[in-house]
Amino acid sequence: MKSTDDKQADGADAICAQLAADLRELRRAAGSPSYVELARKTGVPRSTLHDGLTGRRLPSLETTLAVAAVCGGGDSVEWKRRWVAARASMEEPTRTPAEEPNVPHRRRWALVIAGILVLVAVGVTAAVFVRSSAACSPVREYRIDAAGAVLSGTGATIGAVVAGDTFDVTSLAHLAHDRYPHRYLGTVRRTRVHGYVDEAKLTFVRETCS
Repeated sequence: MKSTDDKQADGADAICAQLAADLRELRRAAGSPSYVELARKTGVPRSTLHDGLTGRRLPSLETTLAVAAVCGGGDSVEWKRRWVAARASMEEPTRTPAEEPNVPHRRRWALVIAGILVLVAVGVTAAVFVRSSAACSPVREYRIDAAGAVLSGTGATIGAVVAGDTFDVTSLAHLAHDRYPHRYLGTVRRTRVHGYVDEAKLTFVRETCS
């Protein structure tokens, strides 16, 4: 029969494996990009991505959000909620209530009050995060590595980019564009031209808010 510690470890492994499986499904739906390609687009090291997506360890919040964004995972607030829940579940105490030692009455009340204060702090933090997320429109900044054309949705050339230009992508949903499966939709910061640029010419720099 497994000990309580063994059961807790099994539960933590299952939580980590489930989050990894969900991230792998996103990757598959996005066309199964290689780890090298994911590393270039997210700015996360290849080895870190591999460990997180194979379930060897719980990926960091930054890795989870970056993979979800690049692979069209949708709402970043929901992915953060799932990651926080997974992390909390993995850090639950290993002892069952029946195994808890006797705690003096005053100490029990102190623990209850401390728990309430933690819950209040978490609630305030979550509210601030939701408000800041609502006020922030994510922009993924890319560096142009080679000259090329900027295309419209109909395929017409509407501008050009040169090495060193900055290209702002405001929505990763356009990565699934049937006409341009290998182009990103965004705005050339230098010329303000808005159109499609070949992803092979882009290198991810950072994510900011507009």
